Amino acid sequence: CLGSNNVEVADLYAEIGHMLTKKGDYSGALVQLQRALAIQETQLGNDHFLVIKSLQDIGLALQEKGDFKESENEYRRALKIQEEVLGDVHPDVAATHALIGTSLCLHGEFAKAMEEHRLALSIRETELGKNHSAAAESHTDIGVLLCQKGEYEFSEWRHRKALRIREAIRGKDHEECAISHCHLGEVLSRRGDFEGAVGELKRAQEIREANVGMDSPVTAGSYIDLGNIYCRHGKFSEALAEYRRAKVIRESILGPTHPDTAWAYMCVGNALNLEGDHEGALAEHRKAVAVFESVLGRSHPKTATGYQSIADALLASGNRDEALIEHRKALAIRANVLAKDHPDTATSCSRIGDLLSGKGDMVGALVAYRQALAITVGLCGEDHPDSATAHVNVGRVLAAQGDLDEAIDEIQQALALRESTLGEDHVDTGRAYQMLGTLHSMVGEFEEAQEYHSKAVASLAKELGKKHPEVKVAMKKLTMAENEEEEEEL
Repeated sequence: CLGSNNVEVADLYAEIGHMLTKKGDYSGALVQLQRALAIQETQLGNDHFLVIKSLQDIGLALQEKGDFKESENEYRRALKIQEEVLGDVHPDVAATHALIGTSLCLHGEFAKAMEEHRLALSIRETELGKNHSAAAESHTDIGVLLCQKGEYEFSEWRHRKALRIREAIRGKDHEECAISHCHLGEVLSRRGDFEGAVGELKRAQEIREANVGMDSPVTAGSYIDLGNIYCRHGKFSEALAEYRRAKVIRESILGPTHPDTAWAYMCVGNALNLEGDHEGALAEHRKAVAVFESVLGRSHPKTATGYQSIADALLASGNRDEALIEHRKALAIRANVLAKDHPDTATSCSRIGDLLSGKGDMVGALVAYRQALAITVGLCGEDHPDSATAHVNVGRVLAAQGDLDEAIDEIQQALALRESTLGEDHVDTGRAYQMLGTLHSMVGEFEEAQEYHSKAVASLAKELGKKHPEVKVAMKKLTMAENEEEEEEL
């Protein structure tokens, strides 16, 4: 008999904890990991490497549960021991800085996260060399943060740097290269390069299908990523096909009650909603939320995302009041669990603004949109594309209230941001031109209106094609502005 305080018993607890973490049972995992830690501290001492490992494992389980502050605390306990035993510049210390950075990023504390990831990179480059795989990992972490902040050019540079290192060390067909291709696809998609994004994601798929097979949960992640790109660019049927492939794999391998499977349900629901099958979407979203509530709890960020998805489907089917309830549930979770300036909180405020605006409550909508704007600008700065969208939302409500001069100021700010970050030919820039054209017409400034509508037609036609319905609307508005200017001259 080993005895309840034997180190080998602790190893068993730790192994069970790891298995439960993989299954998505994070609460159960924490019980086992904390049992292992208690034995290890008693039998091995507080500065043993197994104690450090258990603290990191507990930090990860807490992170997956959405308890980001507690997660950071456990990681910092591990870091303190490492620094005392190994010194400040050991590669293992860098790895823990990276773990802290990831937890901070998920919580929405991007500035602090960047400090941790840059420190990890500095240690790794100094101690291991600039072309080490660990340095590539830090470039990836920094690239993810830069993408969150809308600094897409610099994010792409980081991910390409990581990819070059990985290809040189591991070869072009290694899983680590697939990770870089996935991140590059996301960045290129956000920059409006649809073809480039799809190319990167398909390359990641090829690598994973060759390495681990088509039926692996890892490969399923690539299908989800590609589906997200298709969804973002309006290819909903293609997105649905990718999401369904991921759903089948995750149900088969992970089971129907795993959080990753639930995420696939939600993705399928989002695509169905965008295709117009609102009832089908609601069914998928409710399945996902049932899993999130059961496994992760009612206050987890993923549960909040599930409520948001239900709200989107309810709104699309005309149930505004029910949708508003779901969005407010999501906002309550995010305001309580995430950092006060987290982008998901801003998303909830924007969605609530959309609903209130649609209900004719312009005062309430303006409050919600201004909250979203304040969070977004505070988090990402005035030169972020999401800040431009927030300015547009505020401008739309001001216009509806008759505050046309203020509305023009808001949309003008959005346009300046989009021109500088996305370029004059981007669809969103074209839409800003069109809004300004309409507003200038409303205040009787027909020459300015004609100029903006002309730019809108050029931008939208270049991206969407001259036969696209949105381009036809823009051309019609241009013609109206030209006629109005001619009438004014007469």
